[in-house]
Amino acid sequence: MAVDAQWAEVVCMLPLDINTNDARGNATEFGSAFDRQNTVGNALGAGYALQCYGSSFNPHQTGPSVDVYVNLASNFSLQMAFYTEDGGHGSADSVLLQIGATGDSGALRIIANGTSNPCQLRVQHDAGAGWVDLIGFVATNITDDAWHWLQLDRVTNTFTLWIDGVQYSTETVAASPGGQGVYIGRASGVSQNLFLGWISQLRITSGSYRASHAVPIAPWPRPTLTGTVLDMAGLPVERVIFAFQRAQAVQAMSDPITGVYTAYPTSYDEHMVIRIDTDTDPPVDGAGVENGMIYDRVTPGSP
Repeated sequence: MAVDAQWAEVVCMLPLDINTNDARGNATEFGSAFDRQNTVGNALGAGYALQCYGSSFNPHQTGPSVDVYVNLASNFSLQMAFYTEDGGHGSADSVLLQIGATGDSGALRIIANGTSNPCQLRVQHDAGAGWVDLIGFVATNITDDAWHWLQLDRVTNTFTLWIDGVQYSTETVAASPGGQGVYIGRASGVSQNLFLGWISQLRITSGSYRASHAVPIAPWPRPTLTGTVLDMAGLPVERVIFAFQRAQAVQAMSDPITGVYTAYPTSYDEHMVIRIDTDTDPPVDGAGVENGMIYDRVTPGSP
């Protein structure tokens, strides 16, 4: 399987389906203002996505965020899929994605313009005096009730927003955005300026940009360990799987029907994979005659 050659520069990546963890291992928080739903599938077809309820939801609920510092002062790419309802907003601008806390110099955000329906997007930053447009606003509609792919690139001092592989807006300007925290479908703090719609497949690459703007046909690649566990009779069996790489470890359980397991480490480096002889965690010695198995120098691939 192919790997992501720019994985070392990925600062956070969230599938935003059933799996709500950041693929880079940063701390994530999901509040009750948001949910994983399969109402509209996801950008790749059937499945789950993150549903954002808009300003009609209780504004005192917290929403999803990732605790990581994102440096956007050099080349970068922000990529995600989104689906809007009613322009993606309630009675005011809504935040599709925000980097850094509101009020912090350097914060950057992509918003659904609060007076536009269908959706129209703006890219803004805070250079120390509040939010201003980083890219000059263009009144170009984006179809509601459909999935779209967004990519915001910085190449030297040129910022370009792409929608579905087509340039949406661009600006050349000297700026040094970035900040602590990634806020998904909302601003920082309580759930302010809630986006109305669905979000999936978020990836942020910092230090270089992604040259391709083609609409994806598969999830973003990430380090993946997968296999099938069989018992001594050659039948699928449920077992606990551990994978270790330096100080980081991940765990998975094989499916009791198929025997298949999938674990997601945060590195493409070699791992040691241990299959223990029980389906319990913490592991205890199994009642049968099987032994645990150790596989050394296992290299993750990508899905």
